[in-house]
Order: sequence, then structure tokens, then C-alpha cells
Amino acid sequence: MHSIIVTRSLRRDCADFDTETIYDEVKDWAEVIEVPSGRITYELRDNLPRGWDVFGTAARVYPIGISEDGIPPGKPHIVRPGDSVEQITNEVIDEVLFLPNPRTLVVPTAPTPGPGRRAAEPVRTIASPGSISTATGSHTALVSGIVTGFRDNGFTADVALDTGKTAELKSEDVYADAPLTWVFSEGSRLSGIYDPKKKQLSLRDSLTHPRLLQHYSWNQVVLCLVLEASAEFAVLTPMPGEKITVWREDVSSNELDDVDSLLAPGQVVVARLVNAAGVRKLVLVDVDDDEPVATAPSLIRGGIPWLALDRDYVPELSESEQAAVTLGIPAIPTAEKQGDALRQALLKIDALKSQLAVLRRQEASGSIDELALALEQVAHYRDEANKLRTLLKSKSEALNEAHKAARKKARSHDVVVVSNAREKFLDDELALRHELYMEWVERVPANEKSEYPWNENYKVGPKFAASFYTHDAALRAKTLKALTQLLTGRADRMKAREVHPKRIGMGGDDPQMVRDEDGATCWRMSVESGVAAARRVHYWKLPDGRIELHELVAHDTFVL
Repeated sequence: MHSIIVTRSLRRDCADFDTETIYDEVKDWAEVIEVPSGRITYELRDNLPRGWDVFGTAARVYPIGISEDGIPPGKPHIVRPGDSVEQITNEVIDEVLFLPNPRTLVVPTAPTPGPGRRAAEPVRTIASPGSISTATGSHTALVSGIVTGFRDNGFTADVALDTGKTAELKSEDVYADAPLTWVFSEGSRLSGIYDPKKKQLSLRDSLTHPRLLQHYSWNQVVLCLVLEASAEFAVLTPMPGEKITVWREDVSSNELDDVDSLLAPGQVVVARLVNAAGVRKLVLVDVDDDEPVATAPSLIRGGIPWLALDRDYVPELSESEQAAVTLGIPAIPTAEKQGDALRQALLKIDALKSQLAVLRRQEASGSIDELALALEQVAHYRDEANKLRTLLKSKSEALNEAHKAARKKARSHDVVVVSNAREKFLDDELALRHELYMEWVERVPANEKSEYPWNENYKVGPKFAASFYTHDAALRAKTLKALTQLLTGRADRMKAREVHPKRIGMGGDDPQMVRDEDGATCWRMSVESGVAAARRVHYWKLPDGRIELHELVAHDTFVL
């Protein structure tokens, strides 16, 4: 379990946290320890790493797996006179609930223990000081080595240790649902704990334990691995320990589409990470093809990003599971059973290889016919395995294309709406304002409209409407989406929008452009990227905080 330490100040100039309320909200995720501020908090400070303490009227979250050179504790949530303790309480609860599920999180073999890790009651009040250990435990000797290859479809790695011994590493030691080829590459140098009895290497102390909202921000486009798929929904994971269910409306705008016709287990897809009333969601249907995709985290220190676009999981022909002697090849056309058939074919090849080795040793004693038959069977199963692997790869590629088509179809609906709006107004600025308002109505979910309200108090400069309507419907649709994010305050937090000052020169240290008559500052925002003449919006921030839209231009246009 994660831990929360709540401290109570002896001063009565501000309200205390309601620890029972906190516990009711996080009881499946964290333990809550209440500590009076004073001698005990000084003991905590003296026994914890520098900067980990908490005192006064405050709360601090200590996730599983924290260490001085790894994951730190959360920031202290301090209540000061006049602060809303209810609001700060909600911030603490949100921080905890956005941590990985403690029951599925893989943690280091011997993490630095959080204070109060042995709490036996729902909310424990510490009334007297006690010693707090920060020891990390003892381990077998640390060893290093080079990855020499992979087996079992990439789920087992062979490592040549510097000691001259060899060891194997299992994917379960890092993340069971992904092959180790997604974590490090052949030739990588690894350090870990060697078990001489099992001849296995453990990397548990090298795991990075990435956290969703530390690595990504809201509205970023992220990579996800599909774990399950059915007609109605799919289960995706953007990083180990984070499983998020997506429904049909999140995947396709066509209510007749089955989710498993667009997604399949083992597929890597892109989705937008959104906050829907405090609930993490992944939305696949509104992602533009040219939007930047955030780099996935590494699962071990010095490793490679664990997810990559167009790198789906398809078993390799040269790998197999443990040998089995009596498995055949069922010719069943479902994707799941095709995968089973491929694995069975590979197993059969392994079994036949063992049989061949025996027959070759017996060749001199008259087993030529049996040897020839076994060779023929190996060729047959290898051919079947090749066909099945090709079929699975084609299926994966087809699903990726189907998913892209579904996203394009969803976007095409918006284009039709945009193309007709100008005909309903005599003034281009009025048409633009109407389209922006309708984009906000359609784009922002009902439960987020209070958080991102529409504000018509923006200005449209003399160039903007004309520059907007000189572009085709598809580009106008992209621009409306970006402008809605800008006017509701989201664009500044979105890496894809690349909001940055418009400077008076080409140098990064040149001063920002400022309008003489009113002191407004000039800014640039990306509408698209990765395409020729990608569009940018030039706009002004007025001294009163309002936005004035200036012009829609190509990326290499710097003159106002």
C-alpha cells in the first residue's frame, strides 16, 4: 500500500484534515498515519532522507518504491490560515488515486520503507516517538553482463555475466505483459542481482516505476498496449500497472463498429489522455494523424521506450515455448486461435528437433526412414508456422489501418459542419465566432464545461478571419480544435501546441515582440506538425489577459 502522513499543528489558527474522510476515499490504495506536529515530526526529519519530512498542519504522500535516487515522495500539502482544508484534502486524495494500483505494481525487492508502513489500523495516530528505519536491506552480490539474445518470443533474455557465468532474465521480473525486447536490446549492458541456484538475473532494483501523471500530462497523445478487446470495450495500458477501459464511443464514431474489429491484444495504439471529472480516460477517436506522440517511458534505468508505434506483439518464428510432443495445428480462422496455432506449431518444431537429435545419433544403426519422416514433418510445421505468422502480421497491420480509418471517419464529420457555417453569415468574423462556439460545444464534454467554460471576451484581429477562410475545410477543422484549446486555457499545458513567444528575431534569446500601443505580447501556437507548411497561429496576449487572434500562417512565416 502507498502511505499518507497527516500532521497536526498545535496552533489552532487553521482547520485540521479529516483523516477519516481521507481514509474512506483511499482505503484500497493507501494507509493513513496521523502524527502530532512536534517531537515526532522532528524524529521523522532526522530519520528520513533530506527533504522528505512533513510538519505543521499538512499531509504528504509516500508512494510504494520511493528511494533517494529514484521515485521521491509527493509534495507537502500544507494548510495555512485562510486556506480551504476541503480543497487541499481533495488534492491529497487525487494525488493518491492517480498513483498505480498498489496490488499490481511491481516494486523493488527491498524498497526504502515509508513511515508507518506497518500500520495495523485504518488510521493510525502516533502518540510517542519511535525509531524509523531507512535501511534498504541486504542482497546477493550485484553483477553485470551483456544481453546476448532472446528466447520464448522475447520473454526470456540470455545474459553473459562479467564473471564468466550465464544467466537468464524473465519478463515477469520487469513486466509480464510485454516482451523483454521492448525493454532493452541485444548488446545492452545490465546490472542486477544474480541467483546462483536458479541461474537467473533480477533487475528489480533497476526498475524505474514510471507514473502516469509524472511522465505524461493531460490531453497528450500517448502510446498504449491493448491487453484485451471485445465487441463493446477494450482494456489498454499506457504503462505497467495502469489499466484503462475504453468503450466503443472512445474508439469509433460509428455505433455499428465492434471494438475488437479495430483493436486486438498485442497491438500498440495512440490515444489521448484526458481527465473526465477526475477519472482518467483514453480517447482514440479524435487523434489527428499528424499530432506529436509522447515518447513512452523506459521500464529500467538506461532502457529503451517500452512502447513504439507500429511495433505490435507478433510471436517470432524462431522462438518457441517449452517443448511439447503431441500438439497439432488446428486450422481455425480467429485471431486468438491463430495465435494459439502458431505457438503450437513452434512447440511441435521444438519437439521434432529433439526427436531428430535422437534419430541422427541412431542413423548408423538403420533409422534412415524415420529420420527422413521427421525431417519432412519439421519442414511441414515450419511452413505452417510461417503461414500463421504472416497471417497474424497481416491481421495486425489490417487492424492498424482500420483504426486509422475510424479516426479519419470521425474527423470527416467535423469537416462537413465546418464547410457550411460561412454560408449562414454575411460577416466572416461572426461566422468564425459561431464555429468556435460550436467547436467548444462539441469538443468539451458536459462534465468539463464548468472547468473549461466558454468566454466570448476574445478579440479577432483584422487579418485572422480572412487568413482562416483561405484554408480548406480540413485545416479549418484542425485550427478550430487548437483555438478552442487556446481560448479555454488548455493549449499552454499541451506539448503538441508548442506555445512559445514570438520573438523580434530568429534567435532563442531575442526579446519577445511587444505591441507599442497597448503593451500586448505576441505568441505562436502550432495547429499541426510533421507536414509540409504546417500551420501556426499568431496571437496577442493583451494586458488585461484577453486573447487577440492575429493570423493563421505557414510555419516558416515570421513576419506579422
